[in-house]
This record gives sequence, structure tokens and C-alpha cells, in this order.
Amino acid sequence: MFLIKSFSDDHRVNSVDKLEETLSQEYKERHISVAYFTKPHGLQHIIYVSVDAFGNVTHSYGQGKPVDFSAIRDEVVIRR
Repeated sequence: MFLIKSFSDDHRVNSVDKLEETLSQEYKERHISVAYFTKPHGLQHIIYVSVDAFGNVTHSYGQGKPVDFSAIRDEVVIRR
């Protein structure tokens, strides 16, 4: 489960594919955070991302590199 947080507009999605789709389509030109639980111990991880007008999702801090959704897929714990 992923929690997309944007001020009072919180949104939950259940998969990495849905996360990428939702960010790139519904959060254009916004800066948001995404919270999820990681392997192996289920610790919560938060990333801060920016979405440009074209739907490209990048890290808000550092060098603004594109978010690697396949890396997120490898580390996330999907809770049902």
C-alpha cells in the first residue's frame, strides 16, 4: 500500500504500477510525498517527489533524478 500525501489530498494506491500512473496523471505540476513500507522489517519509507507538466516523476531533493519505480517494486512490502 502506498500513501500519496499532498496537503489535505491524501490518496492510497495498492501497486507500484498504479502509483506511477496516479502520480504522472493526477499530480502534474505538484510536489508530494509518498509513504510505503519496506522489506525486510516493514519500516516506513517516505520519498519526496515532483511531477512536471508532462507527468515526469523526479525526486524533489538532491539532483532531481527520475524516480526508479522498479527499485520501489523490489523493496516494498505489499500489505493486504
